[in-house]
Amino acid sequence: MENTGRTSRPVSAKTSIQTIQLEYPIDVFGDGEVVTEISFSRRATLGDLAAAERNSKTDFDRVVFLLMRLCDLTRREVEALDASDMGPIAEYLETLVSGRPTIGEVV
Repeated sequence: MENTGRTSRPVSAKTSIQTIQLEYPIDVFGDGEVVTEISFSRRATLGDLAAAERNSKTDFDRVVFLLMRLCDLTRREVEALDASDMGPIAEYLETLVSGRPTIGEVV
C-alpha cells in the first residue's frame, strides 16, 4: 500500500456482527483520516424501527437513521458514502430488519 500521508480507520462498533469494506473509502472531514469500512454492531430492534419512522420523512432518511444507529456513524459520514457502496450496505441492512438470518447465524 502506497504511503499517501493519510491515515485510514475502519468505523467500527465495539462488537461487530458484520463488516463491509468500502470500495470507495471516504475522507469525511478533510483531515486525512479515511474511513475504509463500516461495521454493524447489532441487529435492528423494534425500537430502532420505530425511532427511524418517527425521525424520518423519507425512505432515504430512514436508511440514514438506521445506519447512524446500527453502525455508530454520523450523518455526515453516512451521506459521504459512495452510491456504489450502498448496494452491499443496503442488502445487509435489509437482512437486519427483515428477520432473515444474517451470515453466521443459526437458522
